[in-house]
Amino acid sequence: MKTLTYIIFSLMSIFANGQKITGRITNRETGEPVPFANVMIVGKNLNTVSDSLGNFTVIISNDFDKGRLQFSSIGYEQKSVKLRKTISKNRQDYTVNIRLVPKTYQIPEVVVYGQRSTIARINRIKNSY
Repeated sequence: MKTLTYIIFSLMSIFANGQKITGRITNRETGEPVPFANVMIVGKNLNTVSDSLGNFTVIISNDFDKGRLQFSSIGYEQKSVKLRKTISKNRQDYTVNIRLVPKTYQIPEVVVYGQRSTIARINRIKNSY
């Protein structure tokens, strides 16, 4: 019970004294939102995911001003932003709009071969039942 009480009061103090960072993650080339992108505070166990429109919200404690926000999504290059540029001492909420650069991957060609005789055998087995 003491542990649960401690956790509840810790969370309340973070939300009461923390800063809210909101923003939108978009594709730099097209301006379209990047849905379900990962948002992480490096060095903390604090992560979130943007919604289907690329919007996100992170609440951090005021004493954590030397870290980085890191944004990533499959098909895009990672991007990091220093928190000290985002946070000031007046404890306001901030909006950070991130534009991720699309990243393409070159993979080798895959060729699939099939044998007609295998398919014919399967059909004969099905027809015999």
